[in-house]
Amino acid sequence: MESKIITLSQIGLYNPQRLSDDVVERLFVVRYKFFQFLMEKLNKEKPKSIPQHYLIIAQRGMGKTTLLKRIEVELRKQQYEQAFIPLLFPEEQYNLKNLAEFWLNSLDALADTLEVEKKMVEAKNIDLAVKELLKIKNGEDLAKEAFQFLKTFTQSFNRRPVMLIDNMSYIFDRLDKTEQHTLRAWLMQNGAPIVIGASAVAIENTYDYDAPFYDAFQIEYLQKLSFEELLDILINLAKLTQSEDIIPLINNQTARIKTLHQLTGGNPRTATMLFKLIIKGFSKDINDDLEALLDEITPLYKARFEELSLQMQVIVDAIALHWDPINIEQLREETSYENNQLSPQLKRLVEVGWIEKIDAYKAKGSAYQVSERFFNIWFLMRRSSRRQKKELYCLSKFLESFYGEEINLVAANHLLCKACNLNHVTYGLALAEVIQDSNLKSQLLEKSYEELRDFAKTNPEILDQFDLVQEPSVSELFELYFKEIGKENYLLAEKLLLKTVELAYSDKVIGASTYNEIGNLYQNHLQKYDEAEKAYQKAIEFNEKDAITWYNLGYLYQFKLLKYNEAEKAHLKAAELDEKFAYSWNSLGNLYQVHLKKYDEAEKAYLNAIEVDGKFAYPWNGLGNLYQAHLKKYDEAEKAYLNAIELDGKLAYPWNGLGNLYQTHLKKYDEAEKAYLKAIELDEKYTEPLNGLGNLYQTHLRKYAEAERVYLKAIELDEKFASPWNGLGNLYQDYFQKYDEAEKAYFKAVEFDNNPSIRYNLVFLLRDKMNRLKEAEELFNSIEIDEAVEDSHWLNKTLFELYKRNEGLAKNYFIKALEIIDNNLPISTQDDWWRFGAVVNKLGYNSWLVSIFEKTGYDIILSPYYVAVKAMNEKDTEGYLNSKAVEIREPVRKLIEIMKKY
Repeated sequence: MESKIITLSQIGLYNPQRLSDDVVERLFVVRYKFFQFLMEKLNKEKPKSIPQHYLIIAQRGMGKTTLLKRIEVELRKQQYEQAFIPLLFPEEQYNLKNLAEFWLNSLDALADTLEVEKKMVEAKNIDLAVKELLKIKNGEDLAKEAFQFLKTFTQSFNRRPVMLIDNMSYIFDRLDKTEQHTLRAWLMQNGAPIVIGASAVAIENTYDYDAPFYDAFQIEYLQKLSFEELLDILINLAKLTQSEDIIPLINNQTARIKTLHQLTGGNPRTATMLFKLIIKGFSKDINDDLEALLDEITPLYKARFEELSLQMQVIVDAIALHWDPINIEQLREETSYENNQLSPQLKRLVEVGWIEKIDAYKAKGSAYQVSERFFNIWFLMRRSSRRQKKELYCLSKFLESFYGEEINLVAANHLLCKACNLNHVTYGLALAEVIQDSNLKSQLLEKSYEELRDFAKTNPEILDQFDLVQEPSVSELFELYFKEIGKENYLLAEKLLLKTVELAYSDKVIGASTYNEIGNLYQNHLQKYDEAEKAYQKAIEFNEKDAITWYNLGYLYQFKLLKYNEAEKAHLKAAELDEKFAYSWNSLGNLYQVHLKKYDEAEKAYLNAIEVDGKFAYPWNGLGNLYQAHLKKYDEAEKAYLNAIELDGKLAYPWNGLGNLYQTHLKKYDEAEKAYLKAIELDEKYTEPLNGLGNLYQTHLRKYAEAERVYLKAIELDEKFASPWNGLGNLYQDYFQKYDEAEKAYFKAVEFDNNPSIRYNLVFLLRDKMNRLKEAEELFNSIEIDEAVEDSHWLNKTLFELYKRNEGLAKNYFIKALEIIDNNLPISTQDDWWRFGAVVNKLGYNSWLVSIFEKTGYDIILSPYYVAVKAMNEKDTEGYLNSKAVEIREPVRKLIEIMKKY
C-alpha cells in the first residue's frame, strides 16, 4: 500500500502529539539511533524487575516531545503490546498540584491509550474508577489508592506502564519533598511503571546528593543536529511531501543551509521551519531567509516571553541584547537590579531552561547566556538597536563566507541587493577584497562607491571616511569608460555612461553621443538589444541628423532584432544624411541580398558603396557573394572577390567566397583548396572555410582523413555550427562506413539546424545503411515538402515503396519526381539522384527503373544518367559504355563511380 502524502500543514512544529502514528513514524529520522537504544533497554526489562528510569535533557526544539511520541507509537505495536502500555502525558500539566493529581493524570493517560487501542470498555472502567477515587478526601490516601489501582489494573492484562513525561522539571516543582520521596519509593518497586522523562534543563533533584531522586534516573543528553543530520531531515521531508524537485536546490545551497544551521543551533524544530522556507525559495540575501524563519516562530517566542514575570523579562532582555555571555556585574548595570534581586530570578531562569550558567571570563562568579540561541537571534532582530543589528548582520555574513565555497555566487547575489545602510556597503567593499574575478570585483567596487556617494548626499563626511573624491567631469567619465571597455568591465562601463547622461542631460551634443555609445555597449557587449534600441532612439531625439546613430540602429535591426523593414528605413536614412557613408550602402546591400531577396537593389547598393569609397573591401565581397549565389555571374564574382582581396589582403571573407566559387561552380579544385587555406591562415577561428575545405576534400579531392580533421577543427571552434556536423555525418556514412558515428553527427547537426537536407541525410543513413526502415520513414514523414527540392521528396517516397516491394506506388512517385525536374537534374538535388540510382540498383530494381526511363522518354532527356544506371546492371559495363557515343562515356564513368560510393 502506498504511503499518503504528508502536507506542510501536517508537519508539527510545536505539538507532535496531534499527529497520526503514520506521520510520526515517517517524520522521525535523526534521533533514530537513540530511539533504538531506549527500545532495547525497555525490552531487557523483566516483568517484575526494579525499573531503570530515564531522563532526557535537551534544549527546547531539540526533539524531546517528538521522541516521546515516537516511543508511544512503537509501544502500541503488536510486538510490544503484550508487555508494555504507554502513558503519554500532556506537555504541560497545569492541574498538577500534588502527588494525587499526578497519579490521576496517569490514569487519564492510561484511558487515552486504551481509547486509541479501541478498548472502550476498559477505558470506561478507568473513568468509573477515577470517579470513585475522587470521593477520597485525604490527599495521601488518594495518591496511594490511585497508584495501587494503576498497578493492579495494568497487571490484570500483564502490560507494564511506560510513563512518557515531558517537562519533568514541572513535576518536581509541584511536588514537595515528602511527596517526592514517596514517589521515588513507589517507582522503585518491583514491576513498577518505567519512567522516560524529558526536560529542557538539568533537574537539581536528580543530581543533588540530598535530593529525593538523586541517582534515580539514567540521564541522557540530546545534542544539536549535525549538518549531515539536518540535510537528512530536509531530504526526508522533501520525499514525504512529494517535493523531490527541491532536493537539487538543497544539495546546491549547502553554503546557505550551513549558515542557517549554525545560526539556528542545529535545532530539529527550526530544521522543519527551514524546510518550509526552502519550499518557498531562498532569498538572494541570507538575512532575508533569517527573517522568514523568525517570522515563523514569532507567535511561540512572543507568548513564552510574555509568560515570564516582569523582573524575569527585564533580565532576559538584558542577557539577550548583550548577545555574548554577561556576568553579574554587567547585569546589575544593565538592569539596575541589585544582587539580591538578580540572584533568585537568575536561579529560577536557569532551572526552567531560559538561560545557561557558565564560568565568567576574567571576572568573579558566573556568566549567563540565553540557552536557546535561535530565541536570542529572534529577540535581537525584533528588539535591538541599529548597532546591535549590525553585529548580527556581520555574524551571519561571516558565517556565510566561512562556509560558502561559492564566494562568487555570494558576491553576484550581493550585486542584486540594494544597500540599506553603510554596513551593507562596507560588506560589499570587504567582499571585493577577496574576489578574484576582476570583472566581478570592479562591479562590486563600483556599486559600493556609487552607494557611498548616494549616502554622502545627506552626510558629506562619508566621502572623507572612505577617501572618495567629488564627482568627476564628463570628459573624465568618458576616459574612464573607454578604459573599462578595454578591460572588458562592461557593467562598470555602463554605469559610467549612465552617470555621464545624468551629469550632462541638458547638453544635446553630449546626450546624443552618450546614448549612441550606450546603444553600442548594449548591442556589442551586454546583449541587451531592446535597451540598445531605446538608447539609439534616445540619441536620435537629441540629434536626428547623426548618420552614424541611424546606421547603428539599422545594424541592430538587421542582425539582432531581425526587423528587416525597420533596418532598411534606418540604413536609407543614414545614407540620406550622409551620401558618402559607405557603411550604410554596404549594409543595405547585405540586407537586400540575404533577407529581403531584392537582388537588383542589392547590386545597386554595393556599387554605390564602392563608388563612395573605392578602397572599401567589404562591398566587393558582398558583390561577389551576390554574383555567385543569386545572379549566377561567376566570372564577375571571381573579379569582385579578387578586388576585395587586393584592397584588404588581411580580410578572410573574400578568400572563403573564392573557395566556394572555385569548388562549386568553376570546378577549380586545387585553386579552391588554396583559397580556403588562405582564409584559414588569415583567421584561424573562421569556421566557414574549414567546413568548405572539408567538403572539398570529401567530395572532390578524396582526402577523407583530411576532411575529417578539418570538420572536427570547425566543430572545436564552434560546436553549434551545424554544417561540419552534417559533412562529418556524410563522410562517416559514405566513405568510412562508421554508421553509429554518422548517426551521432547528424543528430548533432539537427540539434543546431533543423534544415530538411540534414534530416534527409539521416533518413538515408537509417534506411539504406542501418536497416531501420520504420524510424527512417517516420523521420521522413515529419519533414515538410520544400518546393525548392520537391523532386528529392518524391525520389525518397519511391525508395520507401520499393523497400516494401510496392512497385506500382513507387512508379507513380518516381514519375512525379521526373515531372518536377522537367528536362534537367537540378544542381541542388543531384546528390539525391545519384543516391537514388545506387539504392535502386542495390534493391534489385535496376531493370524496373530502366524500363520507366524508356517508356517515358527520359532515357533520351536524361541520357548520361540513364546510361549510368543501365551500365551498373550490365555484365560487361565497359563493353556497354563503348557502345555509346564517345562524348558521354567519361561523364557516365564518373557517375557510376559516384553511385558506387552510396
